[in-house]
Amino acid sequence: DFAGIFACVPSSGACDTAAEWVRMTRIRVEKNDTRVTNGSGVFTLDFDNRLRALAAFLQLPDAAGLTAANKRIANILRKAGEQPSPRVDPGLLTDAEERKLATEIEALRQDVERLVTARRYEEALARLASLRGPVDAFFESVLVMAEDVRLRANRLALLAALQRLFLHIANLSRLPG
Repeated sequence: DFAGIFACVPSSGACDTAAEWVRMTRIRVEKNDTRVTNGSGVFTLDFDNRLRALAAFLQLPDAAGLTAANKRIANILRKAGEQPSPRVDPGLLTDAEERKLATEIEALRQDVERLVTARRYEEALARLASLRGPVDAFFESVLVMAEDVRLRANRLALLAALQRLFLHIANLSRLPG
């Protein structure tokens, strides 16, 4: 589903290609924005800049690992069957690697959001690429689905926070490979 790659695009599940999605959606272009109306609202899209940023990101050495991590995160969150909390409780971060990842996510969050608001997607993805090491270390040392319900919920919240940063630009878990 083409629209699934870009989280800002509502996905009906009915479109398998960009051409089908465009045919099924009324588009009007104003300056650099594409405003899409699909019956449930108007969404501002910036496909060209997002696609260029995604293409540049995929050339980075850390892209494959972060794409795989995003797929893993999406699978974990889906299989957990519960909506993660929007907040991570720092008091429940018991492992050094999860504390490091939480610190890195929080350090990047405002900067990435600012870059996305400015439509500087390539810079935002480049900043997010710096998370490769902490993400890998987290998955190597932390059991996300811990028996302790509070720890598990907090770890799911941490993964959801990471996923949200990427979803500002693109849903990497939907990329092939």
